[in-house]
Amino acid sequence: MTKRILLLTSACGLLSGWGGVAMAADAAADEASAPSGTTIGELVVTAEKREQNLQDVPVAISAYTSAKRDLVGINSVQDMTNFTPGLQYSSQTDRISLRGVGRLNNSHAADSSVAVYSDGIYSTSTVQAGETPIFIDRTEVLRGPQGTLYGRASVGGAINIVSRRPTKDWYAEVRGTYANYNHSLLEGAVSGPLSDNVQFRLAGNWERQTGGWFKNVATNGAPDEGGIINTIFVEGQLAIQFNDKLETWLKVSAIEWHNGSGGPGSNSSWSPYPYATTLFVNGGITPNAAFGYNPAATNVVAYCPAVNPSLSNARVVCHDSPNTVKLNDTIIVASHWTYHADGFDIKYITGGTHYHYTLKGDQDATGVASFTRSGVNYPSQYTFTYQEIERWWSHELNIVSTNDGPFQWLVGGFYYKESYEQPVFTEMAAEAKYNTTVLSVCALGSCPSPLSVPLDPSRHVFDNRPHFDLRSRAIFGQVDWEFAEKLKLTVGLRYGDDKKTGYESVRIVESPGAITPAVPLPIDVTPVLGLSTGNEGVTGITYDPTTGFKTRTYDATFSALTGTAVLQWTPTDDVMAYAKYSRGYKAGGFRIGIDTSLGGNP
Repeated sequence: MTKRILLLTSACGLLSGWGGVAMAADAAADEASAPSGTTIGELVVTAEKREQNLQDVPVAISAYTSAKRDLVGINSVQDMTNFTPGLQYSSQTDRISLRGVGRLNNSHAADSSVAVYSDGIYSTSTVQAGETPIFIDRTEVLRGPQGTLYGRASVGGAINIVSRRPTKDWYAEVRGTYANYNHSLLEGAVSGPLSDNVQFRLAGNWERQTGGWFKNVATNGAPDEGGIINTIFVEGQLAIQFNDKLETWLKVSAIEWHNGSGGPGSNSSWSPYPYATTLFVNGGITPNAAFGYNPAATNVVAYCPAVNPSLSNARVVCHDSPNTVKLNDTIIVASHWTYHADGFDIKYITGGTHYHYTLKGDQDATGVASFTRSGVNYPSQYTFTYQEIERWWSHELNIVSTNDGPFQWLVGGFYYKESYEQPVFTEMAAEAKYNTTVLSVCALGSCPSPLSVPLDPSRHVFDNRPHFDLRSRAIFGQVDWEFAEKLKLTVGLRYGDDKKTGYESVRIVESPGAITPAVPLPIDVTPVLGLSTGNEGVTGITYDPTTGFKTRTYDATFSALTGTAVLQWTPTDDVMAYAKYSRGYKAGGFRIGIDTSLGGNP
């Protein structure tokens, strides 16, 4: 019989802990007539780290198999939001939230509120959830705090991604797609036995789009923008059964992005002037009337046509500096080792990721190449470069009961280490003056005593170099007790702590004339930046006159005891109801990186 799961949920509380009540009911329905994302048949999920029928799991969950995704047209995480209540996702920023709880900024030192687990490995990115169905067996979206089994950064919920595994019989598949804007996708997979006890799987895809959604009318030849991508994804797996007690599974993936204006971080939307919402403007740098720039002046060298169509046409832009998105040196590893003992399984899950993401783009929001004032030429092409260089590795040990009695249990431990760098800088790409002399604002009388200021051959106007290290660990346990016919009690507890340490080094150099119009040289304002030290975890601030950077350091530890309690009632095979309380945990963090200067709060 086909079943439809109807979930009615409510939750209330603070970010650190939510309570909730949920009920679920079954009704016979025709799956084809109801394209809801929660309409499934006898679907087996691992939302509670053991294989269970979805009907028996007391979790507000939406689950999608690869076949279901093909049927309803779920090709990305953005598509998934159309079928998952409470799920929001920004493909431009790779930020996700559930039930209105999420992280929407680029301060990576502040954790997400939605935990993403790919084959049991915690991830800081949602990108893997957007892999095509040829790679993923199913995706499970768990709504609400997951305080016990998915404890880290899961106050909004969790996403559990399960890869398609090697097969014991030979299998091969090739897919091809061609769409608008010269968009193509070619992918394939092959799987089968290498011996009686060893199976393999190889899969890969190549996706390209060469036509942009936005026509770039800049006359310097800058390319069109929006959706320009060239990505490659390759994955290999091995499954080995050593004997009837011990087995292992290993996956290694590699990803390369060589995109124009496409992929997370790129311009995926645009509003015409005066609502250019995808670009932000630094008033101290961008030429404007206060700065002495007159758009109608004849001394302006402009890359935009005299009548700029991007001011009124939502499909036209004028960006003289092209937008690019790259992902290099990206390796993802996951491995499971399982020992089947009498009455329980011991499972060790380990894996990690290394990647280097780079986003470059137009910062000045104009097509002006340069302008002249008081006989001095000021190049005004202003660009930004944003990078994420990340390495993490996760270890988890689960001991899970496997008997058929009324008492089931699970205990485990978790250990996670992460190292992260987020260099961000902006530069006046054609400004030769930045190659020679930088004048300190102290020399203009803005500080008690002049400081020596080094030259800035990099031409960086804003230069921020955050680095931090994270150590996270936890122990947890959960028991299920069917204490009476059709009644089951579930209780779980988790204790976790996170330690975050790091530093942030910043240098800010104002454009020539930005502070004193008569001064034709760049001015370093870093020595007199207002700094904040009255915040928990900020341990010190120093200035290095040999480099021109101010640095402050961070050191803080966070911990919490969380858990869940569920009373479940199953009066018939087709009806299940439950009342649930769950408290989540999210470690504190620091507001550092792309959108901060040392004058702001951490």
